[in-house]
Amino acid sequence: MALQPRTLAVPRAFVAAILIFVGGRNAAMAEEQHAGEEAHHRHHMALFLGGVHAVPETEEEEGHEGEAAKTTAFAIGLDYEYRISRLLGVGFLGEYAGPRLETTVLAVPLSVHATRALVFAAAPGAEFHKGDSRFLVRLEALYEIELGGGFTLAPTVAVDFVGGEEAFIFGLKTGRGF
Repeated sequence: MALQPRTLAVPRAFVAAILIFVGGRNAAMAEEQHAGEEAHHRHHMALFLGGVHAVPETEEEEGHEGEAAKTTAFAIGLDYEYRISRLLGVGFLGEYAGPRLETTVLAVPLSVHATRALVFAAAPGAEFHKGDSRFLVRLEALYEIELGGGFTLAPTVAVDFVGGEEAFIFGLKTGRGF
């Protein structure tokens, strides 16, 4: 009597469970939207964890072939958004990148909610480093995944334009609408 391996039974059950969950969740979302309920909260607060890829101040003149060496540093931040309408939001963000970069960014983003999940923002602000400050403009894109109960998870990418240089920001925002 030869035994048949059952390696495919678990994956099929797993896939079936995911399809049922996703299908049920999408149906519930469609019903909510169809019923005319407000699909967004007026206020949203989020914690950002990620990284910044930029030129550290101490190495600006030490590059090779006319280019300074870039480094990647851990970044943590908070942001708040007030939704003016379904399409537009305005807010405040604060972010620290260190220990290698040791910079703090404060900015006021204007957000455009292109779809229910896709958000683009432009934010004028300032970068602070060792007592000096410089004007910056941040361009950001994120995809907000609703987790239920007002909680969100959003993969985020951005670029800061500061004094003729660029810093690339990437990470994950976890937040809550209220």
